[in-house]
Amino acid sequence: MCHVRIRSVDFAAHLLFMKKNPFEAVPLPRPFRFRNARGWFPSLSFHWALRMLALVCLTATPVVGLENANDDLPSRAEALILKNPDDLSETRRYVSALTQIHFEVLGVMFSSQSPMIDKYMAVGQRNVPVLVEFIGSDAPHPFFIQIAIERLATVDDKEAILRGFREHVGLIDLIIKFGWEKEARETLLQHLRETEYSTLSQVVQGVANLEDPTTYSVLKAYLERCANPGETYRIIRDLPGIEVGPSLKVVWERLKDDANGRRGRQYFAPILAEDGHLGALTYLFVLLRDKAVGAPEVEGVTPGFAPAAIKARILRITDAPFEYEVEELAAWFDQNSERIHFDAKASRWITLEERKHRTWTDLDGREVLATMLKGSESDVTIEREAGRVFLLSLDRVSAEDREYVRRQNLAPTDD
Repeated sequence: MCHVRIRSVDFAAHLLFMKKNPFEAVPLPRPFRFRNARGWFPSLSFHWALRMLALVCLTATPVVGLENANDDLPSRAEALILKNPDDLSETRRYVSALTQIHFEVLGVMFSSQSPMIDKYMAVGQRNVPVLVEFIGSDAPHPFFIQIAIERLATVDDKEAILRGFREHVGLIDLIIKFGWEKEARETLLQHLRETEYSTLSQVVQGVANLEDPTTYSVLKAYLERCANPGETYRIIRDLPGIEVGPSLKVVWERLKDDANGRRGRQYFAPILAEDGHLGALTYLFVLLRDKAVGAPEVEGVTPGFAPAAIKARILRITDAPFEYEVEELAAWFDQNSERIHFDAKASRWITLEERKHRTWTDLDGREVLATMLKGSESDVTIEREAGRVFLLSLDRVSAEDREYVRRQNLAPTDD
């Protein structure tokens, strides 16, 4: 009986920590799907469901036959002593023995303060390469080993860390800490290419640190499919020469019917609106209006998006009167929706009457004070103070002016 229970716990732990992509879309039979206000979740992973079941089993079910796991297993770890860290074979046997205990006490000691980390650190800095060997092995979870490596590693461990990073993306913090992005370039890109649907913000940061235009296509492709496009966009939007407009429109459309957790439009819209995207600003006002009248559902908006919170976001990035209540603010946008304009220098949305003239410069150095009325990929229409309107080719204006027009045109639609 005890043997059967131990095996079942082993199996549950394996399900919980197996390396199968949890976001892989494996349709479940209808009885096993979960339902919210919008209907059935069709993309819930079967493996993810198994992991949740395993977690319940590990945390809520008393385990019989593990020799008082809460007490005896930690003492077994304490009994392990590395007598000679200079002996490579002994060190490997020591770490291997720790990983077995580590496997059995995951539910008991899974913490960054766990004494298990100190046991791994006992190998010393000289044996960081040994720890790296095990972080890429079949250990159920490399959490403790990773923390030990992060605390022990120095610049002298560069080769081992770069090698381990190929198998374990968690070592990205060390790659960035020691400035090894160039050496890890291909591995960084590989992690982004092979991740179907996840959040690897530190890897994105590592690639962005390269500021290499040849990596931009990979970054934009990842932006279009990742689980947290807002965070990814914040990291890459200011890279020199990157054009993310088309990718943002892809993301906006993908999120149209996806309001689960952090991946919904309601989380992405404020970030885009702050950066001059009219479709996102319009969406915020849609949320504000519908939530204010008590609409039961707005594209799956989470309860945390209360009218007061949406109002605060809008007031922070627009010139709407601060004293307006929710209903007045929504009415203000209805009245000014055709005249509202994003001032890139002020990073605020203003109405046409409030727009400030800016200096436009052509390739010959001649300047003119005017206001942009509209722009396209090839030209821009401006209005001088006297009211005269001109059409300028973007080929004839400065790079700064072209960038200004580009930012004004990045406005995802709500279609």
